[in-house]
Amino acid sequence: MTGGLVDIPFLPDFPIETWNFRIAHVAGALILGFLMFSATGFADGQKPSSRAIRVAAYPLLICGLFSLGMAFYFAWEIASGSNWNGINKNIRFNEIWLYGAPLWGATGGSIILSWFDKQSRGRFAPHDFVLVVSTLAVAVYLITIYGTQMRNSTGTAFAPVGISMAAVAGTALIMELTRRVAGMALVVIATVFLIYVFIGEFLPSFLNSPAITWERFFSQVYTDAGVLGPTTAVSSTYIILFIIFAAFLQASKVGDYFVNFAFAIAGKARGGQRRSPFLHRASWA
Repeated sequence: MTGGLVDIPFLPDFPIETWNFRIAHVAGALILGFLMFSATGFADGQKPSSRAIRVAAYPLLICGLFSLGMAFYFAWEIASGSNWNGINKNIRFNEIWLYGAPLWGATGGSIILSWFDKQSRGRFAPHDFVLVVSTLAVAVYLITIYGTQMRNSTGTAFAPVGISMAAVAGTALIMELTRRVAGMALVVIATVFLIYVFIGEFLPSFLNSPAITWERFFSQVYTDAGVLGPTTAVSSTYIILFIIFAAFLQASKVGDYFVNFAFAIAGKARGGQRRSPFLHRASWA
């Protein structure tokens, strides 16, 4: 927009690259989902949230914020000219222990807390905000790394381990929101197929599959061969436009105008069709 006169760091190029656009779309959906759909159902009356659950959520929030901060730090390092790769020992250490481990702790701990939370949906739960921060940490890291040559290494042994760790956390976040929205059925089905990926090498006959490490598998999950595939592509380009337009019509009352206009024209006739006087007289004859 500035025509190159002003260089604003960390601002994405427009139009946004396809994978980044889909990552942002998934992250936005997860954030809205965790804030709108509490871990528990609509209870009969208000149930106080357990103090132990609230207190346990705050250390997890610190872990999530630390992981998010490291994702921004990685973005700053790459913008400063750092050659990011999956072989460098220092980079690998930072991705595992300073980014991935806090992210896993925040994500897994918050999901566990949400299973024991009995608070009704009338208030936000602290662990839901932790899941929001974890979602941002996953999105910021993946958008940063996919902006480098490491995007071409997904699905291979040369992919940075941080991609796999972010994908594991992202998959857990998606499955948790699926549980809240649709119940356990889809979660169980997805879990069965995930388990099959790693035990297929031990199964006989046509069920047998090649051995694959978790790093290599999950480095491919958050690509257009997985989460960012055709379903997300359609949702982020077409379906979202209809949803936004429908929300605009509802909020601006334009939708009511079309309904009232139709009633004004044909509302007095049965079935919405007004019979002509000629046909009315012909029926009497």
